[in-house]
Amino acid sequence: DHPEFGVTEHLEFDHWHDEVGFLDPKDGFNFDQIISEPPDNYLTALLAAKEAAIRKERWDYLSNLRVLFAKDRVWGEEFMKAAVQHSVLAQDLWYNMFSAWRECIKTRDDWIWILERIEALPADAVIYGNATHLLEHGLWVDKTGTTLDMAKRGFAISVKAWDACHVAGVAMDDTHQDWLTSAINHPGGWIGKCWVDHANFLERSAKAEPLPLLWREKVIEALEGTDAVSVYVRIAMTPFVAYLFAWDADLVKEQFLPLFDWNRDPIVAQQSWSVMLGYERGRS
Repeated sequence: DHPEFGVTEHLEFDHWHDEVGFLDPKDGFNFDQIISEPPDNYLTALLAAKEAAIRKERWDYLSNLRVLFAKDRVWGEEFMKAAVQHSVLAQDLWYNMFSAWRECIKTRDDWIWILERIEALPADAVIYGNATHLLEHGLWVDKTGTTLDMAKRGFAISVKAWDACHVAGVAMDDTHQDWLTSAINHPGGWIGKCWVDHANFLERSAKAEPLPLLWREKVIEALEGTDAVSVYVRIAMTPFVAYLFAWDADLVKEQFLPLFDWNRDPIVAQQSWSVMLGYERGRS
């Protein structure tokens, strides 16, 4: 027991993300007209837009989703269904769709609504991988008023995301300068953060629910894996080893501490130490 050991409201990384402001209709988009038409029309135009075009670039269409979803939630839901019906599994599209929902989903009722919509989607790596990016940014925080049932549903979605991404073999992202930044911008990192947040939620809940066996099994799967998703799950969870020790000391001693052993695997040890020390420096 650690009576002096306090867990913060929401375990969060110190990182940033781009915020795209609302675009004005005078820039070439009439949002009211777009919403008055079937979402298929906008999806077709988006897919036809080229990234290098002078006007109405693909990024403009993607960033507009935040405005459109906020103006008409039903239209946003139908747009998401249209992408599924047309088998559009572009990473940038689904990332921006869930980023758009992130701007709209604030209250407990909002979260219940979006959980139902996510659960109805195909368990594809692109779809569910990006869904975890939405979940780890708000489902488990106190202000959401998340219930135990909601938390369990969010965890179940993260497990589906893990299974799908693990099988699909989502590629490594080497565009960032350090391991932790790479992890928190990758589905593996989002999944790992969901698992940390779920454990934190259960520990802090009034009923003090024990960690489910499935949680432990999936964490061990990731720690023992060598694919990109496994690596990023592990890296995303590494900064929270102290919290994890309070929740499951045996798991940390058996699975996490060996990651820091230079004699066991120098590459994994370098990742683990650099992530841990870099995270602590960033907090100080």
